[in-house]
Amino acid sequence: MTNCCLCDIFDTVVKILTSGDVIKTIGCLVLLKLVLSAVVSVAKIFYVFLISPGKNLKTYGEWAVVTGATDGIGLEYARQLAKRGMKVFLISRTQSKLDVVAEEIGSDKTKTLAIDFSSSESDIYSKIEKATEDLNVGVLVNNVGFSYDHPDFYSTLTDAEIDKLININCYSMSKMSRIFFKRFEDQKRGLIISVSSFSALKPMGLLSLYGACKSFVWFLSESLRQEAKYTEMQIIRPYFVVSKLSKIRKPSLLIPTPKAYVAQALRTVGHYHVTFGCLAHEIFGSVVSAIASAPILSSYYDSVNRKMLMSTRARYYKKMANLSKSK
Repeated sequence: MTNCCLCDIFDTVVKILTSGDVIKTIGCLVLLKLVLSAVVSVAKIFYVFLISPGKNLKTYGEWAVVTGATDGIGLEYARQLAKRGMKVFLISRTQSKLDVVAEEIGSDKTKTLAIDFSSSESDIYSKIEKATEDLNVGVLVNNVGFSYDHPDFYSTLTDAEIDKLININCYSMSKMSRIFFKRFEDQKRGLIISVSSFSALKPMGLLSLYGACKSFVWFLSESLRQEAKYTEMQIIRPYFVVSKLSKIRKPSLLIPTPKAYVAQALRTVGHYHVTFGCLAHEIFGSVVSAIASAPILSSYYDSVNRKMLMSTRARYYKKMANLSKSK
């Protein structure tokens, strides 16, 4: 039955292409191209995330620099880059946490530097540049990030929160990328992985500045990719993973642990310039992206997001009110 259906479809396509009707022929060719592109995209997704062994990252250099390396996705990048044979330069705010990670990975495989990326002072980046200048660095992971405590209106943000969001999400990525992009171009090899967010797919109220910052990360990375001769640029756009940032503790089919997420994300190097990072997120993100960009469905996407974020906001304020009453 299936074979007959396929034969009928094939016969119909052949008749259209040989009919001499220009409009029908063009329409058929366009449709065939769309179907072929969809098949190739789906095949690539399953090959990269389920079959591909991943690239040998040591070809970029001996060392990887990871920001925000003591928790969540950043911690897993540090762990898994080390398992792949790289030495890791760990950067995070708290030295005691850095020491714990360094001990776990191995003191002979790590170096640490405590940096508070919420500061906009340029001397912290001079320290990073000086501390890494003698290392054969081939990979930079711009992971450090900061989000809202809860969804809320832009007018409720304080000046301190605005500064912190921009400094950690945008300024740090800009400065770190400048340091290592130049170095990688000079040495004619290198990889910069920058962590954006699912929140940057489309403008989103109640997470406005966070989404804008993560959109900036994507925009700058893609712009640098156009300038690069030797440096590979990659953007990771995760949906929720189990972490302190997401405040989610239990994994599910759509919400992986950082370990599972990064294991798949590293397989995408060399295959995707922009990726959602893991198989579940790639499928979900591809569908959501199509909905968000469709003229008719876009407003529905906005409405669903707003209801979800308003509900989360309401629960937060209810919780705060209950805590206030209990005191």
